[in-house]
Amino acid sequence: MKKRLPAKLLPVLLVFSLAANAALIITRPGKSPAPFNAARTTASQNTATAGARAATPAASLPQLPDNAELATLREKLIAAGIPADIAREVMRAMLWKPLHDRQRAMLEAKNAGKPYWQQTAATKKQLTAAERAELRALSEQIEARAAGFPGDDYTAKAAARYTFLPAGKAAALSQLNRDYGNMHDGIADEISLFRLPSDDTGRKLLRQEHRRDLEAILSPAELAEYDLRHSPAATDLRKRFAALPDSTEAEYKAAFDIAQTLTATKNAPAAQTLAAQQLRDLLGPDRYAAFLRANDNDYTALQGAAARFDIPPATVGQVYGLRDQAVSLSRQIAADKNLSSRDKQQALKTLATQLRKDVRTSLGDEIGNAYLDKNMPWLNTLAAGNTLSTTPTGKITAKPIPKDSKTPGNTGHKQQKPGNKTAKDKGPKKGK
Repeated sequence: MKKRLPAKLLPVLLVFSLAANAALIITRPGKSPAPFNAARTTASQNTATAGARAATPAASLPQLPDNAELATLREKLIAAGIPADIAREVMRAMLWKPLHDRQRAMLEAKNAGKPYWQQTAATKKQLTAAERAELRALSEQIEARAAGFPGDDYTAKAAARYTFLPAGKAAALSQLNRDYGNMHDGIADEISLFRLPSDDTGRKLLRQEHRRDLEAILSPAELAEYDLRHSPAATDLRKRFAALPDSTEAEYKAAFDIAQTLTATKNAPAAQTLAAQQLRDLLGPDRYAAFLRANDNDYTALQGAAARFDIPPATVGQVYGLRDQAVSLSRQIAADKNLSSRDKQQALKTLATQLRKDVRTSLGDEIGNAYLDKNMPWLNTLAAGNTLSTTPTGKITAKPIPKDSKTPGNTGHKQQKPGNKTAKDKGPKKGK
């Protein structure tokens, strides 16, 4: 005989069931690029088809539950003892459900009427431009409704994210960035289907327009604080500073200024070298090395392997240290005057083979082979007969071994003095 659940548990189970659906729905398909102003719309249109940008009539969109229904649901859940924050998540799930259902219907229709051997796993890439536009329009409508829920923490989240701003500006900035995020996402969806040469231009225009709108909202001082926290340069720099737990805000701000110089002088080696030296002086040799490692794919992959397989930190350091060994030894080989260019190329190939063996010895064959398959790409360059160097910012560069020089006029045969003829060259002997 099956036991019946206590009546008080039913609302709780309902909440968790709906919350689970909400987790699926929140991973929503495409966000609507709602135009913030005319220039912004123009920028986004550079990378979109006319059909995708056509406005979807409101009457054609699925009907959303009205605010009164959602408020009644929330009150009943709270009255049943459900915490207010969970009740709000149930409201969100109900609000996003029409979008979830509409997308599922669109995808299921792609296989409708097909025999099983012609059916494929339907994805967003199979949606038409009109279907994607409909989903974006519905997503925009839902987002606007969700932001006004009773007890919604949208304003509080904005204030927490932008603590350096007054509350009003924080809310305006949060809305601005959400609008542009929606547009970038919509363009990315379209580019994933087929890329055009003009796509990069359109994205660049959108970034420029975003920057102009930021400058219109924020004062110069506020914009500088925003850049320190949320600019692309800051995102990269914070990742590196996470590897320096003893860092200070003063160090971060100084490093940010130097990083801006590095970005602005990509094609000026002397300026890059100077900026890199300034970072090294700021952080010190050991911390600068940690700073560089933090953004190196080889190192982050090693860290991931170490976390999964409990590899000791000393082993991680040993394997990553092979990088410096490769650079040093390749330069020694290139400078060896006793080796021909062919001998040097063979020595570099042998060095690459030995380094791969060292990786497998340290990590084990399975982990080592998996690591080498996707990391340390410079080993292939080394094996091809190139000598390695590191840039001031820690990147590995390669240079081919120069060919052996030949002595001018040396053809490999004994040289003869001008006018000195051999017996063969002399004319026939005269008879006596």
